Amino acid sequence: MRLDPSAVRPLDDLADVLAARGRFHRAADVYEARLRIDERSFDTVYKLALARYSSGDAHGVLTVISRSEALDDTSSRLHYLEGLCLRETGRLDDAAAALARALELEPGLAPAREALADTYRRLGRPEDEIEQLQLLAGLDPAADRA
Repeated sequence: MRLDPSAVRPLDDLADVLAARGRFHRAADVYEARLRIDERSFDTVYKLALARYSSGDAHGVLTVISRSEALDDTSSRLHYLEGLCLRETGRLDDAAAALARALELEPGLAPAREALADTYRRLGRPEDEIEQLQLLAGLDPAADRA
């Protein structure tokens, strides 16, 4: 039995299993191979970016994001991931913009709000940091974030 060389499902499944097992470098390689067959899958591009991030490759994530035409600009999770990577690479103003965009799209995305507050702290913008922390506390009043 031979697989159709244009079949993407086996590659998707293999990469998902590798990522679930923590083999992020290998998963990223398989996601890349899958995208060479069909580069229009937002889910696969996102999974590739996430695998790169999970393997500690923030620059790789930014490369995936910048070169892909399949990306959905209305994805809060993509902007959140981009913001984390920009922050890790020291591009704090760009990180704040990406995280703010994620929150425009999904105001209740608590991890993005926490990351934005931290980014504002690093930028020396205490008023903006406090505002984000207050909004975060409003999302979950029971949370202890002292």
